[in-house]
Amino acid sequence: FKKLIQGLDKENNFEVYSAGVRAYPGAPASFLAVLEMQKIGIDISRHKARLVDADLVKNADFIFVMTNAHKKELLEMFPNIKDNIFLLKGYADENSDNLEIADPLGGGEEDYSNCAKEIKNSIEKILKRWKI
Repeated sequence: FKKLIQGLDKENNFEVYSAGVRAYPGAPASFLAVLEMQKIGIDISRHKARLVDADLVKNADFIFVMTNAHKKELLEMFPNIKDNIFLLKGYADENSDNLEIADPLGGGEEDYSNCAKEIKNSIEKILKRWKI
């Protein structure tokens, strides 16, 4: 998301954070994730995993998740975010039959590639929807 909004209208003041519901704090991105992001010009080799916490979600205007399981877990942890949490793909394309993006963790290169494409496409649709 950060890469796609670089150079856009500075008045939007985007702040983008990444966190997981079951992340191991400080863990690096998986090898396949690093490779896949390199293919599209994004260096995540220094990325460190972070667990989602109350401080992160309390001021968020939008919280995007990939799966309904992620959404359910976050809503159980933070019920007050119900109006701010969305499936990324569902928010981007309300007419899609499949609103989830499969988590590639434990999968192969094709899984990571498909995930990256779906995330990128969804973000591009959201930015277009927001007229950015």
